[in-house]
Amino acid sequence: MEGTIPDLEFLIELKRMYKFYIFLDEAHSIGALGNNGRGICEITNVNTKEIDILMGTFTKSFGAYGGYIAGSSELINFIRFKGCFAKHSEMMSPVVAKHSLSCLKEIIEDKSRIRNLSKNVKYMRRKLKKARFIVLGNQQSPVIPILIINPGKIAEFSRLCKAKGLAVVVVGFPATSILYSRARICVSSSHTKEELDDAIKIIDSVGTILGMKY
Repeated sequence: MEGTIPDLEFLIELKRMYKFYIFLDEAHSIGALGNNGRGICEITNVNTKEIDILMGTFTKSFGAYGGYIAGSSELINFIRFKGCFAKHSEMMSPVVAKHSLSCLKEIIEDKSRIRNLSKNVKYMRRKLKKARFIVLGNQQSPVIPILIINPGKIAEFSRLCKAKGLAVVVVGFPATSILYSRARICVSSSHTKEELDDAIKIIDSVGTILGMKY
């Protein structure tokens, strides 16, 4: 929700001591973080074999639908035979599977996409913080939450931004705690500096109107 990156090395040390499982949610990091887009394990230099369950989605970086669970063959077989999804939902279509594989190949082969995304993320975060917004999450995360705080301002923030030509996603209770209402900005590698500046200008203006700056 906030684009946070855990201290995986520390968690693995604790895991060895206390014998628990690590479930790593890569929904917003796979295809976006690391030199090859391999996510949190890549940027923290952790071997994926140290993670018991890896989860990700194809709806973000890949622009498709569905997702994946990766783990030991014992775990995957258990999920296949016992999981409700295998009995009560449809499998991914061949077209979408091929689309996701093609996107993965493009991300791996064209490193400029990852570099552009990283540059855009850092620029957007820096500008929003300079404008005195409370920005959550890790500096590298392409998910950029801006705190609205007051639940009564959630809908108005969205309406005012839309009226100025910017569509934003807003999130509030019960998806967040009452005082952690936020707008979630997702930056793309294809965004130009001019587009980011236009978005920042609108957010800055609306933030001033609603008294969101601190």
